[in-house]
Amino acid sequence: MLEVIATQLSHVLAVQNTGAGRIELCSAIGADGLTPSAGLIEKSVALSQLPIMVMIRPREGDFVYADSEIEVMKSDIAWAKKCGAAGVVLGVLNHDQTVDIRTLRTLVQLAYPMEVTFHRAFDVCIEPQQALEAIISAGCTRILSSGQERNCIEGKKMLMRMAEWAEDRIIIMPGAGIHPDTIAQIQDAAFPEYHMSGLLRFQPEGKQSEFFGGQYQSDLEKIKQTVARLEH
Repeated sequence: MLEVIATQLSHVLAVQNTGAGRIELCSAIGADGLTPSAGLIEKSVALSQLPIMVMIRPREGDFVYADSEIEVMKSDIAWAKKCGAAGVVLGVLNHDQTVDIRTLRTLVQLAYPMEVTFHRAFDVCIEPQQALEAIISAGCTRILSSGQERNCIEGKKMLMRMAEWAEDRIIIMPGAGIHPDTIAQIQDAAFPEYHMSGLLRFQPEGKQSEFFGGQYQSDLEKIKQTVARLEH
């Protein structure tokens, strides 16, 4: 199963018939994803036939959050649940790059019965097996990871170790660097799910684009090609 990213309602609608199985909804992809707006969450869930996983990340930068930021995360989780999202995507760490298990348990309990993906904050944890056990004990559904490398192709050895450690207690979902030309290198029976951005940056003509930058659109062909190669 392939999960893809959407940062606009147009992306959500565009990927419905690509063969993708799930959508991660976020904003600010240039900052590696932040919490989307309340309106985008509501409309995306209402109009999508695919499950929506909502990114819960209140700011860019690290994953060590102040109490006030955690309160914002709680409110965003409550809204995603009210809208009917399938789940949320989050990660919380301590200053020593270990999992903030107390906060994580609180957020997972608040999210229930939604699924919870622990995102690539995992990839900077200093003790990956200890981090995995903490994430499992908190009740998360899956871990999105590149195997603590720049991309999941380079991190495949670690991802395979993670799958062994997990022993079917949690889903290990490779992500970062997945596209049609690389999916065969990471595909393995140990991984039932995969994550790719599926987005393509473009620069519209005109002064607005010159002043305020380009946009992203769903790369429908690459998504379809990746799905097709996963299925063969």
